[in-house]
Amino acid sequence: MLKEGVDIVTIIRFYISCYFGCQPGVKAVAFLGLVFLILSPVIEVIFIKLMVDGFLEVASVSGEVDIGYGFYALLALALFVVYSIGYASRIGRIRYVNHVVEMLEVRGVNVHKSHKAWMRAVLVEATQILTWITQILAILSIAVYMDAFMSLPLVVMVLVASLLGAWLFSDQVYRQRRLKYNKRDGADRVASMKVHSRVKSVELMGVVANVLALVCFMFFVVMVMEGYIGPDVGVVFIFIARIFKMTLSAVGGSLMRLARASVYSEKGIEKAVGFGRF
Repeated sequence: MLKEGVDIVTIIRFYISCYFGCQPGVKAVAFLGLVFLILSPVIEVIFIKLMVDGFLEVASVSGEVDIGYGFYALLALALFVVYSIGYASRIGRIRYVNHVVEMLEVRGVNVHKSHKAWMRAVLVEATQILTWITQILAILSIAVYMDAFMSLPLVVMVLVASLLGAWLFSDQVYRQRRLKYNKRDGADRVASMKVHSRVKSVELMGVVANVLALVCFMFFVVMVMEGYIGPDVGVVFIFIARIFKMTLSAVGGSLMRLARASVYSEKGIEKAVGFGRF
């Protein structure tokens, strides 16, 4: 019984099936929201690069940094717009998830109420993970464009964390399914074991992300001190490593929640995937 159930491929098929089962207007809004969520950290990186370039240019000409209040006001306004639309997109993501789950009944997919809640959780976590992964790839493309060789530590950081995340996800699915069918221990003990298993995996992912980020920080600082890269590139790359550290840690938590939700919504997901074209 532990070998039955959904895997990551089935979850992807379920996500695609739900998206294409929406009304055209909802699909367009969901796509635009996802695009903006992806672009938000990219815009932040560009802002940091422009700000550092401005500081260094003014300092090199006058010997002191005095950009003026206009620059700061424009930067603050742009960041406010980016964060505001990003927040609205996150709120809209919940409405989108509720819509696609309700559309299952319209399409003739009968799902038990207990499975619906977990299917919502699967869609929420899958959407968040998709957004974070695409954000990382977009920012990584900027880093490679700026300096392909110096971006290698960032590439290694993402690859190592991705492999670890995939292994932890598979392991957590197995553990959660084993605990789901655990009839030997009491309900309180099983619930405690479920939480402990997820937290331990999340903490491991966070520790690895922090260690990888620290290595990248030290590498970029040494490269700037030795003159291999300019201070502007070094600051931007350190900022990118910090973004990756926070994002990869968050991905770890989301992966563990996705593993738990997928185990408890297996029958509903299998019905939705079997009914659709995917």
